[in-house]
Amino acid sequence: MKRKTGVHICIFIGGLAVLAALALATGPLLALFAFVAIFLIPLSLVTLFTALVEGIPLSVGLRVPYRRTLRILLAANAASFLARPPVDFLNGYLYTTFMPGPLAPYFRAYPLAAVLGALIVFAAILLVEGGIIAVWRKKQNISVGWKRLLLTVFIMNAMTFAVLAPLNYLMVRPTHGVKAFTDDSSWAQHPLAEICYTAPNGDLCAVMTDGSNPRTVSPDTVEGCRPAQGLARNVVSNEYVSISCDQYTHGITIVERDGNRLWRIADNPGLLGVGNRRFGDICLLDNGQEFVFSESKGGIYLVNIAERKVGLIVSGDKFFTLTPRYQQEQGKEDY
Repeated sequence: MKRKTGVHICIFIGGLAVLAALALATGPLLALFAFVAIFLIPLSLVTLFTALVEGIPLSVGLRVPYRRTLRILLAANAASFLARPPVDFLNGYLYTTFMPGPLAPYFRAYPLAAVLGALIVFAAILLVEGGIIAVWRKKQNISVGWKRLLLTVFIMNAMTFAVLAPLNYLMVRPTHGVKAFTDDSSWAQHPLAEICYTAPNGDLCAVMTDGSNPRTVSPDTVEGCRPAQGLARNVVSNEYVSISCDQYTHGITIVERDGNRLWRIADNPGLLGVGNRRFGDICLLDNGQEFVFSESKGGIYLVNIAERKVGLIVSGDKFFTLTPRYQQEQGKEDY
């Protein structure tokens, strides 16, 4: 029976690999099956690795042969995987509720939030796998006390978690090319540009690109106002740089034509890299070295392209810039 279990595992992994190859070769009709296969194969390998490693401390702790632990560990790890969705939902709720909205404090807090989230997952794994192994111990009449059992479950999961948790963090953390996120934009280049925007309370306000001279232009609530439509776009460029928004990851891609350097601004945690917030309304300033963008969590930011620096100008939405070029364009329209 033990040899059959290993053969079944190999057949299962091989079958998934064949299914993935067929799906990719036959086009979109089997694309879903390909996705499932590509997802399940790494999962199967991780589960197998976990069971093989955890079997060592479990066999020592419960004083049973190593091979005897493999089947129960495969079942326990499969059960802990099935328990992940509600745990991930809880972590997602905690991230949404307690993580700061502005980019600078958000990225500073992300590593700590990831550690806390991993500890929650670890606690859930201990609960699920510990319960399953405790039931199995009773059915197998293994004479080991509760303290030894709990310590064994903790040690075996700590061994694999110490390897898999850092790898998981490296795979799912947000990726970007920003060198520095700052809490303000006091480093903005001179001459400064004026930004008009809709404040969180709905008023039409103005501020300089370094965050100075904030003022209220109109104290009346502006509903759905987007002045100067077309000046803030999803794609902008000049002879030095091209900037665009990615509709999938909701990130901003900057291509510097001097050396063809490419980097991104994004908040895209997870294996699929789907954006956690939407970026848009890009406006390249007249100095050609900076641009302004907004994002869905209510921030308007300034970017220094050469230094790859991003700083918060003000909390708000629906902005436009009062640059000399804008004033000239408005004068032509009025004429």
